Amino acid sequence: MQESFEEEYGLEEISETIRDRLTNMKVGELRSLAMEHGIDISGLKVKTDLVNAIAVHPEVERILDGKQDESEEEEMEPSSVEEVEPSLLEEEAPKEPDSEAEPEGLNDRVEKALKASVDFSELEHFLSEAATRFSERNYDAALKTAKDSVLKIEEKVKDYVEASWAFAIASTQSILETSTRTSRAAKEAKRSLEEAREAFKSGLFIRSPEVLESLTSAALNLYTREMDMARDHMTSQKEALEEIRAMGGDIIKADAMLAKTLRALEENHRADYLDLREETDSLVRKAKEIRIEELRGSLAALADIIEEGRSIGADVRGASNLQEDVRQAIDSGDFIAANELADRAEQAALKAQKSHMDKVVRMRDQQVEKAKLLIAEIKPAIDRARTAGFQSDEALADLKAAVKHANAGDYVDALAMAKRSYGSVKAFNSQLEATKLDEDAVELTALQEEPKKGEPPSPPAPTCYHCGSSRLKVGKRDKVRCLDCGKKFRG
Repeated sequence: MQESFEEEYGLEEISETIRDRLTNMKVGELRSLAMEHGIDISGLKVKTDLVNAIAVHPEVERILDGKQDESEEEEMEPSSVEEVEPSLLEEEAPKEPDSEAEPEGLNDRVEKALKASVDFSELEHFLSEAATRFSERNYDAALKTAKDSVLKIEEKVKDYVEASWAFAIASTQSILETSTRTSRAAKEAKRSLEEAREAFKSGLFIRSPEVLESLTSAALNLYTREMDMARDHMTSQKEALEEIRAMGGDIIKADAMLAKTLRALEENHRADYLDLREETDSLVRKAKEIRIEELRGSLAALADIIEEGRSIGADVRGASNLQEDVRQAIDSGDFIAANELADRAEQAALKAQKSHMDKVVRMRDQQVEKAKLLIAEIKPAIDRARTAGFQSDEALADLKAAVKHANAGDYVDALAMAKRSYGSVKAFNSQLEATKLDEDAVELTALQEEPKKGEPPSPPAPTCYHCGSSRLKVGKRDKVRCLDCGKKFRG
């Protein structure tokens, strides 16, 4: 339920006599009386409220007594306007119900004033009408038109001022809704707003310019402070993005939203700024959280790289030490250092792997080259053996396989097959040499001729050092082979 006039003004009792005298007057007369004596009735539309507003005036009794005297004098003296049309003697005030009606709520009045459209152009009609009546020497009609013009002007001015106050109140309320309520500036703006709302509610705002001045000053002070805080917040978010960038995070989306928010702030579009700021803060926060999770996950990936290097025999001690430094940096919250150390650790692990693999490749190349040199020596040996009757099919097959493995870099199998091929040729050559030794050998006999008289005895016949047999064959370069046990030795 809306408050009554008495509740708004804190009235407990109004003189019944004065109330009765005022109640007997018409609404137009009440308005004229209030305007004539400077009584503020702005915003009052119900007759009861008009009566109450005039009744609380300190000099209401003197005003009513003076009005009564004027009425008596008018009754005693003939009026010069008796012949004027009666309709011109009555105020053209809008008809208002005399019944008690519930006054509009403050918020509804503010909302209504915000939507009001104040048009002063219609006032020109009253001035033109007054000028016409004056030129026609119809002075009483000119007076009436002039009076109506003043009433209309005052009504328009009142509507205009009411709309201005409504904008000031609504703007301050909006600033307070999005401000830090605990600040000194916010408390001052709230106090000024309550004072302005009371003045607006009571209808005394037209005569209270100092209240509006206090409200606008406090609201603008709060707005300036809030905008400064907003700029500081945007600066801190910009620094946060730079930190995330140094951490190696992805800030493209957050940076674009921050630029859009800063543009709204620079253009003093606070409402747009507040909408964009929430999204900016969310993107900045998510970008940091994602990068922190990536850094934590990099520990596992780094451990895998280090283990791979260790499995192939690489020296990964440096990378392992850096991995521990990364873990400590993450635990201490120094994510910028963690990002740098993680890169260094990964590079160290990969470098260790590469160094070891390069060494292995060099060793493999050396062994492959060794296999190729052996292969190059075997082919001529096979060709020479073939002229002596060597069956080279198997040796050539092994040699071909050795070439295939060598070209593939498989030096182990290449060497094995090459040695196998060479072994076949070597065995044939050994057998061939033994055959030639048998053909060129001379059989030694154990029987010796009796030495002639006067000659020294012949040396004993040679025997095998292994089995003692005297059945020996002597070949070239004093090579001896036992015909019984097959052992070879020099004679």
